[in-house]
Amino acid sequence: MGLRERIERRFLSSLRKAGIRPDDTVWLPVDCRIQSYAAMDILAKIEEEYDTVLNVLVLTPLSPCFNEVMSPYNVHRGVCHVTSYGGYKECVRRYLEGRGGGLIVFPFSAEDLALEMLGEHAVAGWRGFRIDVRFRTAYPFASTRVGELLKIYSNCGCVGHYGSLDAAALFERLSGRVTPTAASKIYVRLSGWLS
Repeated sequence: MGLRERIERRFLSSLRKAGIRPDDTVWLPVDCRIQSYAAMDILAKIEEEYDTVLNVLVLTPLSPCFNEVMSPYNVHRGVCHVTSYGGYKECVRRYLEGRGGGLIVFPFSAEDLALEMLGEHAVAGWRGFRIDVRFRTAYPFASTRVGELLKIYSNCGCVGHYGSLDAAALFERLSGRVTPTAASKIYVRLSGWLS
């Protein structure tokens, strides 16, 4: 089994654990990063099996390469300035309040979740988990590294970054102590426990 198939299998497994069901409403908040592009590509394939209503919530300006993978989705535009993972999630929570339920699929990689947990939650508390308490959430890339996605989607040109932390510096300090995938697994377990 190749890398793409392993990632797609983990993605689907995460959605099943989060309780995806036929005729579900799925929300995918996206930004200008490779994780969002990959999530849109994979989720559109999975949709055929579940016959869900797919919604993309665009949080930042996107590269034209996103147009290709966005066609199966209902596109919504959120107005927010994303500077952190907690801010990203708060923006999504505010947009979806009063719009009914559904499953929110966050395109956060192992590194993203590790940075959120080890950086933002350690400093700012647990407010980023509010959305996990209020809505059904899934983190299908929790055990996927950005480098893996870049190997599969290297030609799309959809690479960007946001965040208040210097990821390279944080992971260098943690080297040998905590891996991004281990930290992201802790994050997903906490998220599930709170919901």
